[in-house]
Amino acid sequence: MRFPQISSVYPLLKLGGVLLCFALIPACGQKEEIEAEVVPDDAIARVGEVWITTADVDLVLQTGRARDADTARQQIIDELLLAHAAMEAGLNQTPEFRATWRQMLAGRIRDASMDALSSPTDAQLETLHAQQIERFTEPERKAIAVLRRQFEEVEGASAVAALEEARKRFAEREPELAQTGFGPEAARYSDEPDTRFNGGLCGWIQRDQTHFLLPPEVIAAAFELSDIGDLSPVVMANDAAWLLLLTNQRPATIRPVTEVADLLRIEWYQAQQQRAFEDLLSQTRKTVSVEIFSKE
Repeated sequence: MRFPQISSVYPLLKLGGVLLCFALIPACGQKEEIEAEVVPDDAIARVGEVWITTADVDLVLQTGRARDADTARQQIIDELLLAHAAMEAGLNQTPEFRATWRQMLAGRIRDASMDALSSPTDAQLETLHAQQIERFTEPERKAIAVLRRQFEEVEGASAVAALEEARKRFAEREPELAQTGFGPEAARYSDEPDTRFNGGLCGWIQRDQTHFLLPPEVIAAAFELSDIGDLSPVVMANDAAWLLLLTNQRPATIRPVTEVADLLRIEWYQAQQQRAFEDLLSQTRKTVSVEIFSKE
């Protein structure tokens, strides 16, 4: 990852850097002996030790804060004079000011380090898609209708017998009618209150899912059914007998890379941003000492 030199972001941070010098190190600029300065080529004025350049004026004009260059220049002068007065009053030493200025400069250099980031190529998108194929796979789903008969131990045989009767009755129906579930007969054979008046329809389920109504044995039995209209054997689970009807099904499908390309690009860029940020911090730590003072 290549990062911009400080000179490449100088137009953004020049004025702020000088003010930060004043803000955080009050003695900066108060040296009795001032080394020979290099006057910027585009300098048009100076307030104290701060140069005002044509780039500063252009920025004010671009943001619409002034109508012409003279007005823009005077506005910058006024702002620098007020900033000097604020620093004389010690306002630059408040924790709030230091935090705001610190965060602004950190954000600017971080943004500048992102400029060199590139978008992933089509080949890289394909690789990312392949690496996360499970994530983009829509699992196989089944839609079923159920009849349930709860039983006490002494009534188990009669509950199973009732569903066996229902199985024989519905086995004669045309498969095309399966999408309506067990129809009005569900109210006769089922005691499940949420589905018995709706043909026993339970909607879509996925393999191995936790379902609010259907126990695991019932879901497993549903995925043994292969054709719409198929009926299961009577299943025993949760102190009840269950009969299942397959009303619809969808095979597992993989969302193509073209469908998820935008998401992959965003995630790629976010990962690159994080890596660039960490590299920038690592490079800076090599050149700037950090001391932590114990309160003990």
